[in-house]
Amino acid sequence: MILIMAVFILLISACQPAVAPLTPTVDQGFNTPPIQSTDETITFENNGITLTVKRPDNWEYFSTEYGIVIGEQFGSVATEGQLQGLMTYVFTTPLEDYTADVIAGSRGNRAKLILDQITADPVYTANIAVSDTIPFNWDGYDASYYLLSGDDGNATIVIGVVIPEVNSLLSTSISAPYEQRDRIRPSLGVLLEGLAINNVRLSDMILDQIADPLVFPVFNSPQGR
Repeated sequence: MILIMAVFILLISACQPAVAPLTPTVDQGFNTPPIQSTDETITFENNGITLTVKRPDNWEYFSTEYGIVIGEQFGSVATEGQLQGLMTYVFTTPLEDYTADVIAGSRGNRAKLILDQITADPVYTANIAVSDTIPFNWDGYDASYYLLSGDDGNATIVIGVVIPEVNSLLSTSISAPYEQRDRIRPSLGVLLEGLAINNVRLSDMILDQIADPLVFPVFNSPQGR
């Protein structure tokens, strides 16, 4: 399950494979309006878990088997399925799907241990460049994040937080086209506003825990791709 969920993050952000290998570009200074927060909430329920997240103004959304996807502008046939703006995917995974050491929490920050398992898997990292996982504390919960870029042309931050009350890992991935990667960090406050799982609502203290700016790794396609 851990690898399935990790790969699903890449599939959601990619929409469909890129037509050509990613050629990293410099930030083009996109003149995009700021993301507007609203009071509208989206709820997802599955197996006794209820996820709640706010929907930014005019953003689209849909549900998957595992959680909620909210997008500024999803890819279309005209764009060959490629992501056109920011996108957030929020989902949960039962802690029982991970190793006994992680469940017991006997070796430190459990969120970091889980994300380390993901980023150490060669199947997951075959077509991406990934950063180290950075542990932090979110409202007293074990949390961690890492950054990635890949041959789909996107940059992504993946954040995981262990919520013992529901025995789950709550994960959020926020993606953007690589040339719009500098939009991700300033948007965290709006995109994570109102994030809650069952009766646990997470605060905005995460903004003090995540690096600013975010330095995303550069993915270089293998020779001949």
